[in-house]
Amino acid sequence: MATRTISESLFEQLCAAHGVPCDPIPTGAGRTPDYLIQPGGVRVTCEVKQIDPNDADREELQTIRSSEATGRYVPNRLRAKLKASHP
Repeated sequence: MATRTISESLFEQLCAAHGVPCDPIPTGAGRTPDYLIQPGGVRVTCEVKQIDPNDADREELQTIRSSEATGRYVPNRLRAKLKASHP
């Protein structure tokens, strides 16, 4: 893996902390999952996504810091990111 994202580094740390074997999957011409993990000896492929703060996130954080009430439906951002990664 050429350049790891913060989320990939954290994922690797999480696996190591729980004793779960975690190996990056080499990238090829097409889309591939990011990791092969083996919790309890079961082989599982994983796609790790990082969602960086956007303007709405920064605005919400500013609102939270001002002690005002706020709310947002976060799965919409996650859903779009996952759909974009699907082959």
